[in-house]
Amino acid sequence: MLLAFSLGGDGSKPKGPAEELASTGDFRSPMVLLTSEGSSSGVVDGIKIATGMAISPTRVVVSTKGLSIALAVTSGDVTAPTRLAKKLTSSALQQRWQIFTSSGDVHTGKLVLVPDDSSVAVIELSEPIADYLPCEGNGGAELSSATMIGVDSFLGTTRILEIPVSLVQSGESGAVVTTPLPRRFEGAMAVDEGNRCLGFVVGVTGPGAARLVTPQAILASVRLKEEEEERPEIRWSFGVGFGRVMDNDLEFLSPITGRLDLIIDRRWDIALEGFWQTFYDSSLKDDPTYLETRNRRRRFPVALTGGYLFGPRASLMRVGAVIGGAFDIELIRTKRTTLTLDPECILGQPCNIKVEQSTRYTQRYGAMAMVGLDIAALGKGPLKSLAGVRLSYRSGIAIPDPSRSLHWLLVTVSF
Repeated sequence: MLLAFSLGGDGSKPKGPAEELASTGDFRSPMVLLTSEGSSSGVVDGIKIATGMAISPTRVVVSTKGLSIALAVTSGDVTAPTRLAKKLTSSALQQRWQIFTSSGDVHTGKLVLVPDDSSVAVIELSEPIADYLPCEGNGGAELSSATMIGVDSFLGTTRILEIPVSLVQSGESGAVVTTPLPRRFEGAMAVDEGNRCLGFVVGVTGPGAARLVTPQAILASVRLKEEEEERPEIRWSFGVGFGRVMDNDLEFLSPITGRLDLIIDRRWDIALEGFWQTFYDSSLKDDPTYLETRNRRRRFPVALTGGYLFGPRASLMRVGAVIGGAFDIELIRTKRTTLTLDPECILGQPCNIKVEQSTRYTQRYGAMAMVGLDIAALGKGPLKSLAGVRLSYRSGIAIPDPSRSLHWLLVTVSF
C-alpha cells in the first residue's frame, strides 16, 4: 500500500507520516510506530519511523538497533562523524519519543531500561494505551513460518508491508528467520495465519540471520533487568595519573597519583587517593663559616574521599564534588656541608680547609582536609569496573598549619 501525504481539503495541517500509517488500520495492537521528536526535519535517510511492540499499557519495546532508525540524522551530522556518534549514543537516552498506536492515538515516552541480555530497549509512556492487546506468543507450538509486519520506504513513499518468512525453532526464546528482510523491519511484529501475535523481530540489520523473540522471553529479560536496577549497582576502578602540585610558596612540581574507587549506583564515589611528590630546597651561610644545607622533602598524603556525581547516571561525562580527609606523611633528608678555614691561616697564604658533612633523616606527620572537583568520562570496563579519564582538582588544607597546604591539578586514567 502506497501512501501520499498532502494538505487536507480544508487547508488543515497535514498529518505526519507516522500518523498517516497509523490511520490506515494495516496493523493492530500490540504493534506500534515510533519516531523521535524532531526526526521529520532535514533527515537524509528517508522518514525516520521505527516499529515496536507494546508489552503493557504503559511500556513499549523497540530494538536497540532500531533506535538509530528513528533518530534524526541531518546532512550536517553526516559530514561530522564525531557529532553523529554523539547523537546516536546520547539522543536515545535524553530525547522524547512519539508512539503511534493502531487506533491513531499519539503518546509520548522516554527510554528507561535496556536489558543487558537482549536486543531491546524499554520506553515508558506518559499515558496508557487505550486499545492495548497483549502479544499471545506461540503457546509452546513449533514455529516454522510466520508473516512479518513492518515499515519500509521506497522512492519517497512509506508503507506497511507484510512479508511471509520461514522460521527455524531455536528453543523456547524464539526462532531464527531464514528469509531475508528489509533493514527497516528491525523491530517488526510477527503473526501467524490466524493473525495472532507471535513476537518481535531483532537482528535484521546485524550480521547473520534475524531472530524472532517471543514476548515471554522479552518480559523475562525486562524483569531480570528491573531486579538488577533495584539492587545497588557497585562498580570499581583503579587509576594512575600525573599533573602539577603547588605549595604555598608557589613552587610547582609534577606529582604521581594513584586512586582506588568504589562507585555506587554511578552516583556516589568512595575513593582512596594517594599523592607522591618531592620538594627540594637549600640554604647558604658564609659567616663565619661556609654552611650549605640541602633538604629533600618527600610528601605522601593518603586521602579517603567521598564524591557525588551529578547528571544522568547513564551519561558518559559526569561532574563531581569531592570532600574528605588525608593523613600526610613527610620524609625529610637534610644534608649539611660545613667549610671552615684553619684559625692560623695567613691572608695570601695557602690555608687548610676543614670539611664536615652530616646527613639527618626525620619524619613529620599531619592531617589535611580535602576538597575538590572532578570532570570524569567513565564507561563500562572489564570485570565490573568503570574505565576512562578523570580531570581533577584537589586542595589539601594542612591542619593545624595551613602554610603546609598543597593544591593539585591532575589527569588520571582509570581501568
